[in-house]
Amino acid sequence: MTRQDSTTTHVVLVGGQLCTPRFWDEQRAGLAPRAELHDFCPGEAPGERSVADAARRLLATVPGRFAIAGHALGGFVALEVVRQAPDRVSHLALLGTNAEPDAPAAYARRMAYKRMAEAGQLEELIAERYAAVLHPALVGEPRYRAIVATMVRATGAERFLRQQDIVLGRPDSRPGLGAIRCPCTLIVGREDRLGTVAQHEEMARGIPQAQLHVIEGCGHFSPVEKPAEVTALLREWVTGGDPA
Repeated sequence: MTRQDSTTTHVVLVGGQLCTPRFWDEQRAGLAPRAELHDFCPGEAPGERSVADAARRLLATVPGRFAIAGHALGGFVALEVVRQAPDRVSHLALLGTNAEPDAPAAYARRMAYKRMAEAGQLEELIAERYAAVLHPALVGEPRYRAIVATMVRATGAERFLRQQDIVLGRPDSRPGLGAIRCPCTLIVGREDRLGTVAQHEEMARGIPQAQLHVIEGCGHFSPVEKPAEVTALLREWVTGGDPA
């Protein structure tokens, strides 16, 4: 990490649950010539159990003003960062996420995941994740399965349980969407079942400077599944004009 100056664009990449910085490898390579990059993993710190906790740690870790891209859980944290320190966020990108609390089915799924993690059933959790996060055409592909499995094992049960608490306790962000004044890019896979197109359309309607991009033939893990498309969109996002 280098000292921030007025000519440096700082970008924070915030992954979702059971993701490591590996999740953003393709985007990191594409953005590095244009920006100073910072990785942030929610739940990494012991005792971090809420989006407010995660946002405070991020704001204490990253210097000055920055752009922030959040995927899924990372999107929940990014929205909280904007709430806590709107003047420090120059640009916002939300990928595969939503602004609303869990519906009953999602809540039940998360509680089942918690029970699996508490029982030490990480391998079973990996198998569940394949179908949830990847486009159906990619579930059987060894390369993508290896990426998911490696990140789950590297995250481990303790961090995952903290991440689940962060997700389960998050506030409803929809009432505050209209207060977001920085440019916002929304990116979602057409077949994403966890952060749906409809949820991104709702966020796009609520955020004044929002642009929505739907990636065809793509599931929940758009930065991994469609890296070239996502990287191109984020390069355009990073180099866009600063808000007045």
